[in-house]
Amino acid sequence: ITERSRGPRPKEVPMLALEGLRDREEEEALTVEKKKQTVIEQMMVDQLCRCGHEACRELIGFFFTCDHTLTVYEYRSFGKNRCNVLPFIARGVYKTRGRTYCLADFSKIFAGCISGAVCDRMRGHAIQTLTTLGRKLTCLDLQENGFLVKEKLRKCLMEDLSLSPQDFDTVWRIAGPQGEVTADAAAIMRAVTGEMSEARKAVFIKVYVKLDPHKTGSITLIDIEKFYWAKQDLGHGAKTDFLTCIRNRGRVGGKVSYAEFEDYYEGLSIEIPSDEEYISILTSTWSI
Repeated sequence: ITERSRGPRPKEVPMLALEGLRDREEEEALTVEKKKQTVIEQMMVDQLCRCGHEACRELIGFFFTCDHTLTVYEYRSFGKNRCNVLPFIARGVYKTRGRTYCLADFSKIFAGCISGAVCDRMRGHAIQTLTTLGRKLTCLDLQENGFLVKEKLRKCLMEDLSLSPQDFDTVWRIAGPQGEVTADAAAIMRAVTGEMSEARKAVFIKVYVKLDPHKTGSITLIDIEKFYWAKQDLGHGAKTDFLTCIRNRGRVGGKVSYAEFEDYYEGLSIEIPSDEEYISILTSTWSI
């Protein structure tokens, strides 16, 4: 069979032409998506205008999951009979730390409510609760890397902190890595119980560095006994002072880990509402 008998060969499409075609298709798809988003946005505005002032008070912000943009509308009155809904924050303009918002940012609002409720339940026995829970989590950490399986964390927090399954799921969405079955137990705990203020944390770190200047991650009972002044730590939900609490557990090798030290003073922080009083206790107790 000759080349001529096979008929004319199809023209080859240049690579640049194919790339241009794909670009046009992507642009068309993007244009269609933007039109849908604009229609949805306008429908929401129209609905607000029809629903009136009370509805607008209840719902003035919209979060678009398609592109993680946020827009907020403000109800404005013009004269006696005219009113309108105007953009208070334009869509796609408002960002957090240079990035657009995501659902986890809104979950943090609920996490604050969760940690507040957990701390309220712990007051009066916060130190005992956190130190006991800390020991339990340490025992579960067989790999000694600080990461625990989701279900084990769920069980511990529900038992020791009376955390509901729904609240745990909210916390996991914030602090837990998406799509993973394990997470940093310390990060989850911070999300559940909250963190002490920056002023308190700075003094706490100063105390720990004094006891562990070489940053080994643990401190010896000898150093604790050398610097500790017991009377300053009594009260505020602490049935026993720090040194007695540590001695009663039977130290292996005579050392206290950073996690144990932090658990005790996180508990004490929950019991004391005043930054000034908390800082005064630490500075007096450890002579800093």
